Amino acid sequence: MKNDYIESNPFEHIPLKAFMRKEVSILSVKETKVLLEASMKLFEGELLAYTVITLFAGLRPQSEMEALTWSQINLEDAEIRVITCKSNVPRTINL
Repeated sequence: MKNDYIESNPFEHIPLKAFMRKEVSILSVKETKVLLEASMKLFEGELLAYTVITLFAGLRPQSEMEALTWSQINLEDAEIRVITCKSNVPRTINL
C-alpha cells in the first residue's frame, strides 16, 4: 500500500492473535538448591552447565541456551558471548 502496489491491506480482516505472557517466577533458594542437585545427578551431570548458565547468567532457555555453544563461553575472561538473542543484538555477559 505504501508503494501503491496494492489498493488495500489483504490482512485487515484477519483478527490479531492475542499473546498471553506468562508471569515470571523466581525460584526460592531451596528450589534452586534442589534443581542444582538434580542437575548434578541426572544424566551423569550433563545438565549442570545448562542449569547454572540459565539460572545465574539469565539466558532464555528456549532461544539463547538452545543456540549457545561452548565456543561462546570464555572461562578465562569469565564471560559468555550471546549471539542469538531476543533483540538480535549480540551481547556479552560477565560472570
